[in-house]
Amino acid sequence: MAGKFTFLSEKGEKGTKRLEEVNLLVESFYGLSKTPDFHDKFGVDEINLIQDASLKICDTYYKNLKENKSFMESKDGEEDTRVNRYKIASGIEIAICEVQPFATSSHVNNVRIVNSYFAVFAAIGILMAWEDGNDYLMDYTFPNLNPSEQKEIHRLLIEHIDWLCLVKSNAHLYYFSNAQTWWALRMLLRELNEIRI
Repeated sequence: MAGKFTFLSEKGEKGTKRLEEVNLLVESFYGLSKTPDFHDKFGVDEINLIQDASLKICDTYYKNLKENKSFMESKDGEEDTRVNRYKIASGIEIAICEVQPFATSSHVNNVRIVNSYFAVFAAIGILMAWEDGNDYLMDYTFPNLNPSEQKEIHRLLIEHIDWLCLVKSNAHLYYFSNAQTWWALRMLLRELNEIRI
């Protein structure tokens, strides 16, 4: 692993932990991709996983993180580089869009949609890894939202997937604006749920 996946190897134990998380997400999504409903939804016949998918995602994630570190220096003199859960989710999404870990013989747009959908799936999984009590992001039924609000959240996620289809490389503006999207979505869902409890 050291020679081929340099950026991941540099992270040692932290990289190993991230790789385990990503591998679980990849395997979970790959299992979902084998269902007839999935094939119908995305207009694909068969989904294949590229070789070393999780390793490539993590290596790209750490490469991009290294490139974006200079934009994350603390403004108040602390040594903390401010990599929070939203930047991690954003970084994972962008790495997935770069790597395109899932392949199919279908039209290239279908492949980008499948991988963008996986990117959202992974970002939600990463955010849920830091659950701190009531976190509503993963509760797709959104029990305290009315049908109109649920529809709006669903539209937002569809638009986000469409946007991810356009992301092909790491750029710090994508990275940070995407992190803010996840922060805003999480705060919105928390607000909408808590006002009705």
